[in-house]
Amino acid sequence: MAIPTRRNSLARLAKRAAIFWIAIVSSVIVYFCAYEFLTQRSLRDALHQAQSMGIQPGQDFFIPIVMTAYGRPQYLRAVLSALRNCSNIDKTLVAISQDGWSSEVADVIAASGLPRLVHVRHTRPFLNIPAYFHSSAYTTSANVRFLLRFAFDYLHSPAAVILDDDLIPSVDFYDYFEWAYAAIARDAVLRSRVFCVNSYNPWSTPDHSPYV
Repeated sequence: MAIPTRRNSLARLAKRAAIFWIAIVSSVIVYFCAYEFLTQRSLRDALHQAQSMGIQPGQDFFIPIVMTAYGRPQYLRAVLSALRNCSNIDKTLVAISQDGWSSEVADVIAASGLPRLVHVRHTRPFLNIPAYFHSSAYTTSANVRFLLRFAFDYLHSPAAVILDDDLIPSVDFYDYFEWAYAAIARDAVLRSRVFCVNSYNPWSTPDHSPYV
């Protein structure tokens, strides 16, 4: 009859701990592989939509406009309506990545009337579990990263315009960013010092010039 010893107990505990951590690490690896698979599938879908409109990544020069969308369809409708009236909006591509499955938001996007529009669904990281316990901006940040990855890695664009879904653009919104990019691109000093350009006027109202 074997008599348990302290050494045997420690060995069993070490074995159980090893099994536990192997299971944890394996689960994490499986999760990240699955998340990357779903992300790449969405990116390929977005690229297919762009190519179906005749866009040749890396050959057609334009600065894409990327937007995240989740709720607030009334704000999104106003933004897309203003965007449709922007000068030279037909020269670019608007990519909207929707978080969640709101049919109202999807209907607003579908009815936007924009000449070149890509609409994809974003897979939230960590299975969206943290959102049940704490409200944070991590999902929006992950969605912006997803859109920038689409713009730079799939469309091979030199720059991208990030537009919030509650900021109404002025008529020359796209022209301004094209001008800003060209000004930076031809100046070596600016290229080394400027990372991004912002355009926001908190005092802008419909009854006066946004530049006043």
